[in-house]
Amino acid sequence: MTLAAVGLLILVTVNSQLSKFFVKGKTAVRDSGYQGTPELWQKFLKCWESETLEQLTESSVATELEQLIVDRQRQSYEPALELEITEKEQELGITLPRSYRDFLLASNGWLQPRLDDEDGQVLPVKKVGYFSDLYPDEYKAIMGENLGRNANDGDFSEEQDPILFNKSDLRKSIAISDYVNNGVYLINLNQKSPENESSVWFFSSKHPGVYRFVSFAHMMQYAYIKTVHKPEDDIPYGHSYIQGTCAEILGYPHYQ
Repeated sequence: MTLAAVGLLILVTVNSQLSKFFVKGKTAVRDSGYQGTPELWQKFLKCWESETLEQLTESSVATELEQLIVDRQRQSYEPALELEITEKEQELGITLPRSYRDFLLASNGWLQPRLDDEDGQVLPVKKVGYFSDLYPDEYKAIMGENLGRNANDGDFSEEQDPILFNKSDLRKSIAISDYVNNGVYLINLNQKSPENESSVWFFSSKHPGVYRFVSFAHMMQYAYIKTVHKPEDDIPYGHSYIQGTCAEILGYPHYQ
């Protein structure tokens, strides 16, 4: 399995924090700046849904998932119960990142057109699990690649070579999405801050390699911009992309 076949990869990384930084070994990862709540997530997702439905006219519906969104008139689901989240945390022996938890308390899953090059969904919390357990063949294929050298987990700039990533960050990763077009969203548990926020990696089959985000919220802001606003830039990290859009509801991430 080649790197191009690996596809979309999202990792969330968590470890100890010093001052306003996450720290992993000699790598300092900047605080995400996440200030969201489940209520703000509901507002953001409703805004996103509204724009998606505006675009999905009868003539533009091209896939089964898009038709499902039109039929349901929503991409979101009912909120997860706190008990469902804590039971999953106990099952996995972890504490889920704060922005992901807040998302689940707003919507227990999400229908995502063009998750990568194909449609998919963020899974309901009961279906998430360790990457190596849910998708063992794909996990083994990625771990077998001669990749992942000299990556800087603290570099969230576009200058970071996306082909570099630390395979050790996959060993405790949690799959939270469908595996579509050789891609999946993952939470990685190698780094964790006292406030329990996490960095996120986006691994795309279209542009092979890791795109790094400072939180699950930051990744979802990117997914919204990519699928609704469709900018020419491959990696719309800049605050200018967020300003004046639904993504602004969740605030501005600290990635520089």
